Amino acid sequence: MNPPSETCNICRRILDCENDPLSTDCGGDCWGCIGEIEADMGCEYSLRKVREEYSSGLRPDWIPSPNVVLTQSGSGATHILVEFVHPSGGVWPEVEFTLSFDSKDVPKNQSKTIESVVLVADRGGAAQYEYSFPKLKRNNTAWVSVELQSMTWSKPVLGCDTDA
Repeated sequence: MNPPSETCNICRRILDCENDPLSTDCGGDCWGCIGEIEADMGCEYSLRKVREEYSSGLRPDWIPSPNVVLTQSGSGATHILVEFVHPSGGVWPEVEFTLSFDSKDVPKNQSKTIESVVLVADRGGAAQYEYSFPKLKRNNTAWVSVELQSMTWSKPVLGCDTDA
């Protein structure tokens, strides 16, 4: 291995450190960042490897992204289904998390939380909620955010009304 001289473009970790398996150079970014990104995107190889690293203690704070499904009801409300999988790969029952409903002003790149609720997943690791977004200002988009421990995942809500 070459002596470490470069750092990860994402987290600034020194790349290719002999005693740090997460520092492997993946084209200018470290495996610590790339593995988590690829696992969140559904890459089976990366998800399997990141789970192994979690189990061995290399990634003690890693949390896989929840599956978030948004559907519009006939009344215009948004139905939200959130499903959690434990970092080890099994069901994550009764996990407490925050669900937020946000309005993002696209041109200004600003976000405002409209409302937040604390929910607990059932024994199968799932939680459901229905929310009706208020009419949003022009150039604003609706988003749903899931916050668990120190992690936040956001997803746009399509089909919400805005002022013309």
